[in-house]
Amino acid sequence: MFKKVNTALLGLALAMGMSSANAAEAKKVDVLLIGGGIMSTTLGVWINELEPSWSMEMVERLDGVALESSNGWNNAGTGHSALAELNYTPEDDKGNVTIPKAVEINEAFQVSRQFWAWQVQQGVLKNPRSFINTTPHMSFVWGDDNIKFLKKRYEALQASPLFAGMQYSEDPAVIKKWVPLMMEGRDPNQKIAATWSPLGTDMNFGEITRQFAGYLQTKPNFDLKLSSEVEDITKNADGTWRVSYKNLKDGTKTETDAKFVFIGAGGGVLKLGTEIVAAQDGSIAGLLGASPGASTAAPIMLSVLQKVFKDKVATPEWQAKLHQIVPSYGTQLNSDPAKVAQEWAYTAKILELPTPPVIGQAAAPAAPAAEKAAAPKENAARDMAL
Repeated sequence: MFKKVNTALLGLALAMGMSSANAAEAKKVDVLLIGGGIMSTTLGVWINELEPSWSMEMVERLDGVALESSNGWNNAGTGHSALAELNYTPEDDKGNVTIPKAVEINEAFQVSRQFWAWQVQQGVLKNPRSFINTTPHMSFVWGDDNIKFLKKRYEALQASPLFAGMQYSEDPAVIKKWVPLMMEGRDPNQKIAATWSPLGTDMNFGEITRQFAGYLQTKPNFDLKLSSEVEDITKNADGTWRVSYKNLKDGTKTETDAKFVFIGAGGGVLKLGTEIVAAQDGSIAGLLGASPGASTAAPIMLSVLQKVFKDKVATPEWQAKLHQIVPSYGTQLNSDPAKVAQEWAYTAKILELPTPPVIGQAAAPAAPAAEKAAAPKENAARDMAL
């Protein structure tokens, strides 16, 4: 990863503003990945699938991969698919709940599921239970306005097959079955509501990162440099990038020339996210942003490939491989319930997840709030809890 003094390095690199260097003295690779997190390792696996002959080098500042943002203790560990995240379904100026962003996030997570399932089949990922487990996702709210919003959200999401199986209730008895500890000791007169989805997952992105890196290290054309801090990036006269880094253990300095550089480092320099920043010539790229981050690493890295290797992506060879890895590639699952059901069944079986809900059945009716005798009027609470 970069020193903090180089926070503007990516911007300078993308602007092609760095001085040229002699490209004849450094080690040469096709791809250099900066950072040993979920993004860089995912991209490395993608590239290995598509161009197994390409040489790659990964440079990580710490003593191992997945020790910062990708570590299980440093992120939510949630399979973000908009099942519970209320910020993905804002209201428009007429008070209608909009779901396009939620659908987009869910679609992206389905790509991740397919990518992980393929890696399990290929033996790249071992034991799905070590990195993905079923955990129902819920949204829980209180107060009249929030209850009204959650009900509208639930009703709006019924239009999408990606959210099949979701249930809504205002009945404390029902909600108690879903989250008994949250209901223990709660005022019985408080107005509450919740949605519950059986499709939620709990993720260990650190484990995925470690397994991806471990697999890449078995390849003769991949080299992992740990305890190594990038100090400079320079544009060479031949269009490649010279990456200079220092081993923090012994002070050894190394220079590598790469045809393509991906900056996936965190640590206060670049945050994992969904906004791809790339040079016009596609020779260097990085990420900016935040949630849903790691949950959609596979589709985000696929977008990087589409952005920087457009000509390659258009070839029959890459197209065939992309469709093999992600069967839904190039389509919108949301518009085809049958394909959603097919993808769910396929990935659930390989990832050892429960049988997914049936799509097309009438949605579970919204459970009315239990009647309360002489319930006192409650001020509308603006808080929402997930």
